[in-house]
Amino acid sequence: MAYINMLEIGIQIEKLHPIFVHLPIGTIVFAFLLELYALKKPSESMDEIGKLALSFSLVCAILSFASGWFLGKSGDYEPEMLSDHKWMAAFFVLANFLLLILRIGKIHWFKKVYLPLFGLTLLLVGVTGHLGGNMTHGTEFLFTPVQGNYIVITDIEKAKVYADIIQPIFDFKCSSCHNQNKKKGGLIINSQKGILNGGDSGNILDSFEGGPPQLLTSLSLPIAHEDHMPPKGKIQLSSEEITLINWWVDQGSCFDCFPKDLKRSKKIAEVLIGLEQDTTALAVLAGEMDFVSADKIKELQARGIPTYPLAKDNPLLSVNLSYNKKISSEQLNLLKGVAENVVELNLGYSNFSDTLSPYLKKFKNLVKLQLQQTPITDETIEKLKKHEWLESLNAYGTDMSTSSLETLKKLKRLKVLYVWNTQISEIALEQLAAVNPKLNFGIVADSVFAATTVEGPIFVADNNFFQEQLKVKIESYFEGVSIYYTLDGTKPDTTSLKYREPLILNESTQLKAVAHKTGWALSEITKEDYTHVKFKIAEVVLSPEPHEKYPGKGAVTLADLKRGSTNFVDGNWLGYEATHMETVLELKEQSEISSISVGALSAPSSWIFFPVGAKVWTSLNGVHYKKIAESSFPKEKPSTEVNTDFFSINFPKTAAKFIKVRVNSPLTNPAWHPNPGGSSWMFIDEIIVN
Repeated sequence: MAYINMLEIGIQIEKLHPIFVHLPIGTIVFAFLLELYALKKPSESMDEIGKLALSFSLVCAILSFASGWFLGKSGDYEPEMLSDHKWMAAFFVLANFLLLILRIGKIHWFKKVYLPLFGLTLLLVGVTGHLGGNMTHGTEFLFTPVQGNYIVITDIEKAKVYADIIQPIFDFKCSSCHNQNKKKGGLIINSQKGILNGGDSGNILDSFEGGPPQLLTSLSLPIAHEDHMPPKGKIQLSSEEITLINWWVDQGSCFDCFPKDLKRSKKIAEVLIGLEQDTTALAVLAGEMDFVSADKIKELQARGIPTYPLAKDNPLLSVNLSYNKKISSEQLNLLKGVAENVVELNLGYSNFSDTLSPYLKKFKNLVKLQLQQTPITDETIEKLKKHEWLESLNAYGTDMSTSSLETLKKLKRLKVLYVWNTQISEIALEQLAAVNPKLNFGIVADSVFAATTVEGPIFVADNNFFQEQLKVKIESYFEGVSIYYTLDGTKPDTTSLKYREPLILNESTQLKAVAHKTGWALSEITKEDYTHVKFKIAEVVLSPEPHEKYPGKGAVTLADLKRGSTNFVDGNWLGYEATHMETVLELKEQSEISSISVGALSAPSSWIFFPVGAKVWTSLNGVHYKKIAESSFPKEKPSTEVNTDFFSINFPKTAAKFIKVRVNSPLTNPAWHPNPGGSSWMFIDEIIVN
């Protein structure tokens, strides 16, 4: 009976170990600080306080040792490490006891050994605490890098289900209690072998009496339940993490499979896609930066510093000071408040020099820097050695030499380097290429840089779609330019219509415009489709559904009157891989129609191509359909540019309430593509009925 009572007391004491274990650490450190203070200002009161601190530390050490002794009998800890921890704890208690004896007795050799023994005691408590932490959190807990076992997934289809998706969840949420050093319940969960071996209750992936596996049961129990995992007080799994683990277990708990090997519901597909991360420099920086106020940008523009957001709803900025022969330190200082947001800085053909180069340090997040035809030397290039995000550097026509080689080697992300007409040698470029094999050198003929080109104009309108009329403004970032435009889709030049005032559009129009400045080359063409919408769509049905990666907003995407951008992941595109798209559009009321227009995207580098044709059927009742039109669209020419366009199918006026449209995909990449025959994509954003 006495044994049972002692055992029961022990069980209660072991639960107090997490409380007791921290007390001796704090009290022994406090006692040591008191001793140091007493050396400078000795007094009887300090002597008594010192004795009291050591006494309290000893009591706490004994309580911690006793509670830990009982806790160690649970069998949840690695025996060898537990033994080391116990011995260190015992030595610490002994050292604390000897300190107190010396402090009270004041033996004549007291001063010679007291402080060294105190130092040894502090060392012992540190080692003991470290070993205890290793048992609780794992041997690498203290010194593991911040990212730990964090897995970055850029393409979910290439990720391993267990190693890249499931195991990281176990590592961050479960392994602190179930590792090689602390096997709570006899279970190790941070390895495939440990999971398959199971714990005291058997394999956690096995089902019992027809119920779900132990793993799923533990995760689904109420948090207050004693068998809920992780236990109350620990970081809990998110609903998405529990969903993924349930999916993995339901699909057979495979350890070498990929997502494509397993069945997945729409919900699972959404969760998996959410794991993907865009790791490009611009994406990472955009996620870290705060937005710069519109007023601040306008202020910089008013002071002669062309500053613009890189894209709509994007905190990153582009600054263009090219051809400015009056750049000064005062002007660059104005950018100090937004320098971290600036990722593109164009200083080409300006007076920027080595004297002003120290200001480049403020622009630490530059991704693209243009210094062509400026009086800079290696001194300026040296200022870039800590610009870790720099991917493109244009030093054409500068005095950069081979001395800049070491700096360039440090720019690990550098992808494009323009070095034509510089002092850098071919041998140096070969050495640089060996260090950075992915680097492309912009070594081009002088004629490429002979003509200076202005930026293309920009269009400002409320929407790309209108029912009555639409006002469109055409603007340019540059001063002193003339803008010429066409409304019929033809290529504009300086003989085309000259822009003088906002345009009023009353019908569907493909607007093209160029900017021109005397002595400069004509800008690239800016193009936009503005579409007149006569009939509103009441309902849209898709067949088949788009690819789970690019579902847009569902069927309504085709009738929401919102054009997708050139970024195919902006949420406004329906993506189809190697398959045609078919949809049924229901008008609000029966009407006479004469054309269908399909909005599409082309991005050959991403295997996305325009549709190759379309067929149209109409119906009055949604049951019986009659084919009224079929059209083939022009074949795409070799290109790497990203474009959007509308493709129209015209036919005689036909009464209709329901319109069935089949948009034909090319299905495979064309022969001119770097990967001919590969499964291609088709992206559709709108279908307009007129």
